[in-house]
Amino acid sequence: MTQPLVTVAIVSEFEVIVRGVADALADFGDRIRLVGTVTAGTPLQHHPIDVVLYDTYGHRGTEVQTLRSLTQDPLIRHVALFASDLPAALVRDARLAGVRAFISKGLSAASLADAIGVAAAGRELDTITPPPPQIVRSSSWPGRDEGLSERESQVLLLCAEGLSNRQIADALFINVETVKSHLKRVYGRLGLQNRAQAATYVLRTGVVPASRPVVAAGRGASVGPGVRTLPTGTDLAGQLGVDDVEIAERLRLLGVTRRDRARLARFGPVAARGASVFITRLFDRFRAEPELSSLLIDDATIERLSAHHRRYLSDLFMGRLDSARVVRLGQIGASHHRIRLTPQWFLATYAHFVCDHLDVIFDGSDNDRDAIETVITLLNSVIFDAGLVLDAYALEVTKDLGRAVEVPEPAADAAETGSAESPAEHGPQPRRPLVRVPLTRRESDARRAFLGIDAGQIERLHHLEPVISAAVPAVLDDFYGLLQQLPTLAPLVASETVPRLLDQLATYWQEFASSEFDRIHAASRMRVGVIHERIGLAPQHYLAGVARQVGGLLRALERPDADLRAEVDVILRAVLFDVTFVIDAYMEARADALLQAGRFATQLIAGMANGVAIVDPRDRVEHANEQLLTMVGIPAGLLHRMPAEHALPFPGINQLLAATRRSGSGRVTTMHFMRGRRFRVTGIRLEPAPTGPTGMVAVVVDDISDVIRASAQVEHDERRFDHIVSAIDAVIWEIDPISLMVLAVSAPVERLIGIRDTDLLGRTTWIDSIPEPDRELVIASLRSFGPDHSIAETVRIHHRMCHLDGRVIDVLSSVVVFGDATGAAAVCGLTVELGG
Repeated sequence: MTQPLVTVAIVSEFEVIVRGVADALADFGDRIRLVGTVTAGTPLQHHPIDVVLYDTYGHRGTEVQTLRSLTQDPLIRHVALFASDLPAALVRDARLAGVRAFISKGLSAASLADAIGVAAAGRELDTITPPPPQIVRSSSWPGRDEGLSERESQVLLLCAEGLSNRQIADALFINVETVKSHLKRVYGRLGLQNRAQAATYVLRTGVVPASRPVVAAGRGASVGPGVRTLPTGTDLAGQLGVDDVEIAERLRLLGVTRRDRARLARFGPVAARGASVFITRLFDRFRAEPELSSLLIDDATIERLSAHHRRYLSDLFMGRLDSARVVRLGQIGASHHRIRLTPQWFLATYAHFVCDHLDVIFDGSDNDRDAIETVITLLNSVIFDAGLVLDAYALEVTKDLGRAVEVPEPAADAAETGSAESPAEHGPQPRRPLVRVPLTRRESDARRAFLGIDAGQIERLHHLEPVISAAVPAVLDDFYGLLQQLPTLAPLVASETVPRLLDQLATYWQEFASSEFDRIHAASRMRVGVIHERIGLAPQHYLAGVARQVGGLLRALERPDADLRAEVDVILRAVLFDVTFVIDAYMEARADALLQAGRFATQLIAGMANGVAIVDPRDRVEHANEQLLTMVGIPAGLLHRMPAEHALPFPGINQLLAATRRSGSGRVTTMHFMRGRRFRVTGIRLEPAPTGPTGMVAVVVDDISDVIRASAQVEHDERRFDHIVSAIDAVIWEIDPISLMVLAVSAPVERLIGIRDTDLLGRTTWIDSIPEPDRELVIASLRSFGPDHSIAETVRIHHRMCHLDGRVIDVLSSVVVFGDATGAAAVCGLTVELGG
């Protein structure tokens, strides 16, 4: 059958674009006919056009109005954006305007013709965002016979070539912690001690593998001497580093099998039929929460979000847990960060996806046991998704903290020496001397209300306390046995730590069953996040661990006369309440770690431009400002038309210009040291005027020496403060005067009363360690301040405290009150032992 002829027109200000498209489509005249150009806003007078290609080049800032004009023209059937890259905001606005096709200028002629055919059929199409970087596969790779996976072999090869952990992570689009984990397993299986031995092993094998990873010029890829491109965000899904091996490991930890997913898929059609009711109820909950209702800005947004939730519901029940799902969930996580939908809310939303479908599952199951197993699969599937969304969200947070400038890699001889077992490689994160749980008064109430946890459900959970307590030992034994089988997690559960770990988990579930789910409980859950971040346990592993334990508890609920639906419902809602606060603390701790590393202080130089030069397509200086003239010491008359490599005294300037012109983001940054000063040199690709040349680049030179020196001083002061806090025999603390729970405490508390700092967070243990009648005196002092918290008042209290070993200690506490951002009081103090 002969294909119908597709008519195509172009909206473009550039003749070269029009001619280029015409030449590309010339060989496909039997199915595509180019009818010329279209002027937006001028209605067509004659024949209809199947597809209008809208060239975004030169139209930035006017696209939305133009697109609406085109899509509303009755003689234009379909509009497709024609671009090299697109901002996410433009994609969103284009979709709202009715555009469904996004076609890349980088396509071959045949692919362009095929894409136009898809657009003419009215189908969704996006060829602009590149797929995640692909790894060339092979049936053999170095180390396979010794038990290495293909990904581990790829890490080994790059390690042997001398790449740092960060460079390996960038090349494979995985995170640094994953690289460290792979290296540890590689070294163990091959009997290696360090990178030199790894290089020797690769040379000794004599294999040139087809599985060597392709290092693309993307995030952190090298494009020339001293030049590193900034992350553009277009390869977000690839940067998550979740390949087929990682997917299998996550599903194994969760215990999800194909049979489980097939069981769940039986309920997909019923869930789909009730999707409209479910989404309406979900959006009513969104509107009741101010932080979420602000996202529902108009009917178009609500319609778009409703369609997204409907698709996700179908995917949750019937979709595949594969790499395509990773891509979709990665995009969701990035979108959540872009609109500032914080993790606690999308994690809490998952509770409704599970709990609101309990009736569907119980009504459609053969018996209660079958229903419980299906619910567990649904929960595990949600946790799998949540881990990926969190990975993407955390990646975007990290980018935000370091988006202003790419810090140069350390010299090879200064980066990563020694074996994979060195503390710098695999030890716990540096311990902060003052740990805290940031928590406002409103948060616990708002989250409890959103999750639908009311007084009746809390009472029902309290009645389940004996059932939960009886089930916990077997649940924890099963969980511990699983951890021992997983190479990634086994090091975290060394034999000497097992009794303490199991005791802490038992306490966790005991507190869970007896909780009021108030601010004190929320703070105790944030303490869990602080501890897990400290020991290096990734959020997805925490989530999977919780899911496995909850599965064991749900199975224990099956008993005579049990109201299973109601009991399952309250446990799941309460667990997700806990999870939201644990992840809150994870995110806070990660951000704090980045800030304390000093990286963010260096990024503050972003807007401090000093010298600016405009370079033409032939790499000659066209214009320069006075600051640059002063900086390079060349008269303006000589600088004009001078080759950039002679005018700008920075090594690799030509490579910088070339990398800028071909960069997807249009921006490349390098760092240089010259004449005792540090400079940041940034190339920015310029959009040409309608009649101007392409290839113009602005070179911005910043003298950042003073800022780096100042930030180094700040880091030095922080380290000195940390050292002092850790070294002195005094405890710094912060307590909520109403609940008396500890919000922050310094590490020396363990020397004073024998209890670890993290074990005090979110609890009243500090006050409980004060014997009567001193306790009443201290509490009265903490609560004796007037309503004006803006003026600090200091009180000194001489009292006693009880050590965990039974000793009674005389101490002096200096206490000061202040108002927090909401006007509520918080109390800080410093406690020292007297006569110690």
